[in-house]
Amino acid sequence: MYPDIPSALDEVKTNPSVSGLIGSQFDAYLTRRLTASAGKLPSGATEYRPFYVAAKFLEQYRPQQTLVKGDGAEFTGLKKPIESLLGEQAAIDQALGLTIPAGYEAILPGCVTCSNAQAPTRFGTRSQRSTTVP
Repeated sequence: MYPDIPSALDEVKTNPSVSGLIGSQFDAYLTRRLTASAGKLPSGATEYRPFYVAAKFLEQYRPQQTLVKGDGAEFTGLKKPIESLLGEQAAIDQALGLTIPAGYEAILPGCVTCSNAQAPTRFGTRSQRSTTVP
């Protein structure tokens, strides 16, 4: 689906969830994120994961954070689009049988049961080392 950086970068930048937020000033950052989070197909070919990178961009892009509650400073964090992007990436990872680098699994932000190395998540299981998504 996304075998090269240019196609994956284009998908990140044109995704409706981040449309208009990402200009060329973020290309180097996004390219590093795409490279670090890339999975491996069963054939050994590299598969880039643009939905994961878009979700992480939304989590980290401060201008998109909206204050929900002042006491304890709770922010919206664009929860729904992030969950949607991570769900899309997890489905693609599973369908392609990707091996995902440890720490780059498409899991929900703030997942309280994910500290356990094999804790089930909404989008599969998390591992301490690179794993193949079933």
